[in-house]
Amino acid sequence: MRRATHSVIGHSMAYVLKYRDFPDAGGPLRVAEVPWDRELLGHSVHDVDISGGREADVQRELPNWLNTLKGKLPCLAVAKIDTAAVTLIRVLTRCGFYYVETQLSLSLDLAETKPGVSWETAGTRMRLGDAADAAALTQIATHGFVADRLHLDPNIADEAANRRYGAWVNNAIAEQEPLLIVEENNGTIIGFSHFREIDRQRVGMSLGAVAPAYQGTGAGWMLLDATLMECRRRGYAAATTKASLNNRQSVNLLLSRGFVISHASTTLHWFHGD
Repeated sequence: MRRATHSVIGHSMAYVLKYRDFPDAGGPLRVAEVPWDRELLGHSVHDVDISGGREADVQRELPNWLNTLKGKLPCLAVAKIDTAAVTLIRVLTRCGFYYVETQLSLSLDLAETKPGVSWETAGTRMRLGDAADAAALTQIATHGFVADRLHLDPNIADEAANRRYGAWVNNAIAEQEPLLIVEENNGTIIGFSHFREIDRQRVGMSLGAVAPAYQGTGAGWMLLDATLMECRRRGYAAATTKASLNNRQSVNLLLSRGFVISHASTTLHWFHGD
């Protein structure tokens, strides 16, 4: 039996997708509304999982489900699927879905991880963020991303995509989840990293950003190194994260630090406007 829910890494249990089978129990599609994205993007957003369906069944039922969305204008449907599932990806494109992103899942053995830089000699320091940092961190989050699937989709306004990342940071602060900050000794925040426990052995690095003025200066390496050392200090054995292949600089940074790719998924969007 397929699971009925799916939690979103980096969010609390309040952020859980509640799937239902379509067209009925045991159907080839699993569909769920994404209420937090509906609020932030300003229109209906739905997730569809076709990974457990047979090609012929998905081809038959996917258009029927999409027709149910056309009364909820405008509307965005999101499908994430294993990159190797070529036949199912072809079904999605036949039904009007378009490619937006390849996302890599990566992991690192923290036991073998050593410090790569000295933050102190670089004139910087690291600390945990709190509510007093909310405005500065939100500013970085809303201007620190350009290569993700939302910013690259012409049907989604940049302002709406920016709000999503700002809200991510504010939610992390409200839920008192760890936000590691790297700042200059004068207090100017360079960047932040959000991580949360998956289990006692593993930690998920869910979001990180560097202020635009510091991008390309090596600050990203420093932020990643600080995060890994903090996670190791807390006793975690492994760190996991996800990165968009659209952001080659971020992917190269992770690989250079020893992360190993464990999985790749393709994300496609379907959009129906006014």
